[in-house]
Amino acid sequence: MGELRPPDPDPIIARWIVPAVVFSFLLLGAAGVVLLAQYGGLPDRFPTHYGMDGKADAFGPKSTALVALPLAMGVLATALLALLAYGIAFGTRCRGTGEILEERMGQRRVYAGTMLVLAVILSVLFSYVSLLPVAGPDGMVGGPWVIVALVILILLLAFWLAIRMADTPGEGETPRERWTGKVIYYNREDPALMVERRLGFGYTPNFARPLGWVVIALALGLAATPFVLMRLG
Repeated sequence: MGELRPPDPDPIIARWIVPAVVFSFLLLGAAGVVLLAQYGGLPDRFPTHYGMDGKADAFGPKSTALVALPLAMGVLATALLALLAYGIAFGTRCRGTGEILEERMGQRRVYAGTMLVLAVILSVLFSYVSLLPVAGPDGMVGGPWVIVALVILILLLAFWLAIRMADTPGEGETPRERWTGKVIYYNREDPALMVERRLGFGYTPNFARPLGWVVIALALGLAATPFVLMRLG
């Protein structure tokens, strides 16, 4: 196989990355400011779960770690999804010519755009959850139904994306010998940050690039955050 082509940046998705990230972090930051200002007034018997009537039905001792948990997860989730959108927009290739090229660029745009939409929705979700204790034992207006609605929206987006991308073929430009188990791609000679998966749909990082390891670190950090903060709390 000859020299691999450089990535084909997508200017349309690129222009939406910064606004989505700024909005998400501003929202999470605003929730953090409210929690910091109200921390002394939060109950020592801190609510950790709400019933469908919107009232707290499980509690734990108040701690900085417990209060900060939703926001910490929101920051990591937003950073992870934004980084994936960045890698797709700036660091992937699109094969083909004419209508085929346009179709593949459209599919890539849908995938990256969905990552940004999910980042915004998750920032709303985690900000809302973090502020529930501020409203007292009766919770905020809408209570768990707001959370349920946001979770359903996230699931619907994921389902729609799976259907939309189901017919996307795997990346044919990447050398087979650079794949481990058709899952992990590592190629120092490939300038791409991310490439199309050989199994399933979507994109995976080129782990010869730092971005791949940052993605893994953020994903592991997101999974470990509840356990680490609960341990610290």
